[in-house]
Amino acid sequence: MTEMQIALIRLITQDKYTLQSFANFPLFSRSLRDFWGRRYNRLKCNTRATELIVDKSLNVVKGIKYRSKQNIGSPSFDMYGDFIIDCTGRYTSSPNWLNENFNLIVPTIQIHFGCSYVTFIGERFRIGDSSFDSALVISNPVDSPEKNVGFIVIPIRTIKTNNENSLGTSSTIAINCVNSEYPPNDSYENLLEWTKENLDPKYYTILKAAKVCSPLIPSRHAIDDRKYVESLGKKWPQNYILLGDSMCSFNPQYAQVISEECWFASTTNDWKTPTLKVIETDKYGQVKTYQRDGNSTSTNNPEPRIPIMIRFMQWYGYWFLQCASKSADVSTAFVRVVNQSRSPSLLMKPTTFFAVCCIALMNYLNLS
Repeated sequence: MTEMQIALIRLITQDKYTLQSFANFPLFSRSLRDFWGRRYNRLKCNTRATELIVDKSLNVVKGIKYRSKQNIGSPSFDMYGDFIIDCTGRYTSSPNWLNENFNLIVPTIQIHFGCSYVTFIGERFRIGDSSFDSALVISNPVDSPEKNVGFIVIPIRTIKTNNENSLGTSSTIAINCVNSEYPPNDSYENLLEWTKENLDPKYYTILKAAKVCSPLIPSRHAIDDRKYVESLGKKWPQNYILLGDSMCSFNPQYAQVISEECWFASTTNDWKTPTLKVIETDKYGQVKTYQRDGNSTSTNNPEPRIPIMIRFMQWYGYWFLQCASKSADVSTAFVRVVNQSRSPSLLMKPTTFFAVCCIALMNYLNLS
């Protein structure tokens, strides 16, 4: 079986990769050119990296030590490479390793907002309301502190079906909360009952009519976590890269970050949470904690100040999603940004900005 897997991987990757029986990730390659060249890159699995192999005098990471996950007492092995990527996720050990080996502290900001959500893939069916049946994106966003529960539907792809009541789309459906309010995920029936009590009846009707095509996936206590590695300049060790969630992670209902703009746009609404807690660590290791609500008095932590730009983005984000629910062009732009195929600046182009302002103004004047 192993020989078949090796042959299949070599065939699919056009002889760029091979599978080793005892392997590991991240990916190791002698250079970027080699990374896409014909020299085999080693994909290793069922292992755990335990520490870095470094040359402190040259400020270089040369490799890692790793061992088997299955046998805790197993001996460690060395692996060397000139290009090392840490893509182990938000629970990466890199900050600890860098501190131990280079006395390097990575500046970070963590935003705790009591995030939780339940998401699943479902097939949508008609509910008899054309405004909802014709909408690709449906959103009832969180608007703390008045409303800590939100609902969003984002299409994935079209599907073939013989059911005339089906809308022919497979969608990601998510119920998200902040302020440590948790929707149930033990059964769809309980989730429906909870939704009936906490969301608008229209969204309950959408859920009740939907066909669940995947397990209910919960998330609890997710935080926004940004490591400002770029601020360290030449102090950052050579040949070592943090990738994806290892460097920046946020509310998992969104696609993960690829730019500073994504981080800024995706964390904007989290600043409105009543029990917000922000922890900042600078490059000298000094930690400052800011906390909202009555807890700030008991813990002697000052309340976080919301920048003016964040306040504007909170307003704009809320009305943008309302506009996306009614406009095919705006909803398409939203899907492209969420799927990271376009820059977040697409959501602020003049025509979109004007449409968002119009729908907000119509609401303020009770014209909608």
